[in-house]
Amino acid sequence: VVDPRQVPQDVVTMNSRAVLELDGDDREVALVYPDDADDHAGRLSVCSGIGTAILGYREGDAFDWRISDRTRRIRIGKVLYQPEAAGDFHL
Repeated sequence: VVDPRQVPQDVVTMNSRAVLELDGDDREVALVYPDDADDHAGRLSVCSGIGTAILGYREGDAFDWRISDRTRRIRIGKVLYQPEAAGDFHL
């Protein structure tokens, strides 16, 4: 457990917005709670496979994510917004 004020600003946390590179294609996403999820709007549930996969990674991190029929390459391109870095501790 880390105090919210000590979380580096380039880490994907809850309610962060980030640019992901998925198999070479850029996609802007927000990591949200399940009730706020909407894949078509880029709001990924933290309970989804990809949501769980990106939580805690930092800008520049890349990893392979195995799904049922293939492996996808994910890279955290840029964290655009992070509540902790913005001082939005109420989110």
